[in-house]
Amino acid sequence: LLLELLELYPLLPLSWDDFTSAFSMLAALMVFTSSVVFPATFIQSPCSGSLCARQAVATTASCLCFVAYALEVSLTRAKPGDISSFLSTVPGLLKVFEAYVACLIFSLLDMREYTKESGLMWCVAVYSICFIFTLLIIIFTIGRCLAYIPCQLEKVLVG
Repeated sequence: LLLELLELYPLLPLSWDDFTSAFSMLAALMVFTSSVVFPATFIQSPCSGSLCARQAVATTASCLCFVAYALEVSLTRAKPGDISSFLSTVPGLLKVFEAYVACLIFSLLDMREYTKESGLMWCVAVYSICFIFTLLIIIFTIGRCLAYIPCQLEKVLVG
């Protein structure tokens, strides 16, 4: 916000279209997750009283925020035939979704169970490698560094 108010954003070598698309998708996913987790965790059945009403209003507001962010993602998404940024295309949005799901999986790992199961350790290792490549593609795209990748982006994505 300060960069835009002071008109300093052109000085940073970022792809602002990619950043906006990725941030909107990430915000939509985070708000959706909180819209599901909050009522499942905190709203008890049977529910009555002012506390229940506040929790219901918070859940409703969270769902409305998710709809607003999802609408923003759909409006900033690249149209067919447009020359636009990668992260505003469907494959780019899927990269952001993959990174978010990976973060959710990593946050839900129980370290006591993780160290006991060698199969789980191998699965997490493979998933971590995929997560690192996904994160690098997102960072390179936002930082306008895709030209430094020695092969074409399509080949990297297929890999």
